[in-house]
Amino acid sequence: MIPFEVERPLAGFTVLDLVASPLSGISRGLRELGAKVIRVEIDARGSINSTPGYERERLAYWAANLGKDIRPMSIADPELEALLGRADLIIEDISIDSAASAPVEWSVLAKANSALVHMTVSGFGTGNSLSTWQWSDPVLHALSTELSRSGIEGREPLLPPGEIAIQAAVAQGTFVAVSALYQAIVSGRGDRVDYSALDGAVEALDPGYGIGGSATQGRPAKLLSPDRPIKGFHYPILDAVDGQVRLCLLAPRQWLGMFRMMGEPPEFADERFMDLDFRYESPDLLPAIARFFADKTRAEIETMGQAFGVPIASVLSLQDCLGADHVKERHVFVEIDLDDGIVAPFPNGILEIDGVRL
Repeated sequence: MIPFEVERPLAGFTVLDLVASPLSGISRGLRELGAKVIRVEIDARGSINSTPGYERERLAYWAANLGKDIRPMSIADPELEALLGRADLIIEDISIDSAASAPVEWSVLAKANSALVHMTVSGFGTGNSLSTWQWSDPVLHALSTELSRSGIEGREPLLPPGEIAIQAAVAQGTFVAVSALYQAIVSGRGDRVDYSALDGAVEALDPGYGIGGSATQGRPAKLLSPDRPIKGFHYPILDAVDGQVRLCLLAPRQWLGMFRMMGEPPEFADERFMDLDFRYESPDLLPAIARFFADKTRAEIETMGQAFGVPIASVLSLQDCLGADHVKERHVFVEIDLDDGIVAPFPNGILEIDGVRL
């Protein structure tokens, strides 16, 4: 692992994390950028011992909090007042269940430290018609409009796995926090930031009516069908000898690569196959590609895809993904020995500065 002592842009800054929700991951990104992050768990709110369930919840807790200085304390602890007074950035959870224990008196602290940044985080922000709503990953997906295009035509929306919306909001929240700190450095004046997980999710997710590129063939989204896509239309999943692969043939260059990979079969040489709609209206094309893949391994198909410029990827289980060559060679994950004896792979940072992975 790269030693943490390499020069990092937020070295010397102190961040106080008072977040009990999954948005506590925001300050994990600040920690990777070099800030000293002190996580205060007031009356055990948000602590691993107060988290229901077992392995999944414990791993989620550590994924959001690795590297932080974690300090349990009560709201009356005099140490808390001292920490609030010397922080450069305070991130506070203002969700419904935490409002009773919110310790930050922004106006008082701002008088003592004019460059202080106070960032409140919640599902929908404050002072609006959604502020009292409960939020979750599925709710963020739905309100982003993404689910209007997710799933198979004629069926209910299909929820993506995991917590993609929440983690998208976490990454955007880190960006907002860094931006606020930068503004405080430049101006000498801090600010109050009201951050909404929904805003962050909308910024990063693929919205139903914000899509573009080869999938729309240059047409504006308002001219597309409002229905969910036909099963397998854009990214078909096909069988290989040892599993399945997923294929993308949207752009003309991608189709040309597939055509050449298959040996330029004359039945698909018609220039009209350059058109996306014509390709997918063909009753013969997808079955022909399926037959071409059927006697090959996933690795062989991926290698051919790389050679011909066709986006193809194996459909992997979680274990397959962790053991994939490109994941291991890029050191995407690193094994961490947690306090309770569990050894598990965690993301090895997502940023590089001057060639050094954080």
